[in-house]
Amino acid sequence: MVKTVLYAEKLYDNDSVEREVFGPDVRVVWRNVANLSQLEERDCAKVDGLMVMRHAVTAEHFARFPHLGCVVRMGVGYDKIDRTAAAARKVMVCNVPDYGTTEVADHALALALSLRRGIALHLEAQRRPQPAPWSYVRDPLLRRNGVQTFGIVGLGRIGTAAALRGL
Repeated sequence: MVKTVLYAEKLYDNDSVEREVFGPDVRVVWRNVANLSQLEERDCAKVDGLMVMRHAVTAEHFARFPHLGCVVRMGVGYDKIDRTAAAARKVMVCNVPDYGTTEVADHALALALSLRRGIALHLEAQRRPQPAPWSYVRDPLLRRNGVQTFGIVGLGRIGTAAALRGL
């Protein structure tokens, strides 16, 4: 029996990855709506799985999908999904807890290094009408990284990833 998975946001034109992952027994449907209420009833009637990124999924939305078995939040957290309504309809709710962990940890370290090494100060000096000649920037915040302590508040997924990069 073929299952239908509906993506509420058209993220890209090529769906070859989804088709390869799901295999031949899953029909992938792409829609691009601002809100799940805008989906047509004929689409909702056939959906077994729902993939959402930015959309909220409320009790009213769950009622529109008579065969829904699973909602996947394509990101971190469940804050936009009414889990009580999902449980009442026996709909499994999933997310992608590691989504963005690498990128956020990398970015946090890049920002920390930028601040510590005065990159913004140098950039500001070069953006003036007459770029500043090279000079040593005298600022008490600029110190060698090897003599500094790198602190991380919280060692969840992102904090741990940043700590491992900062070793």
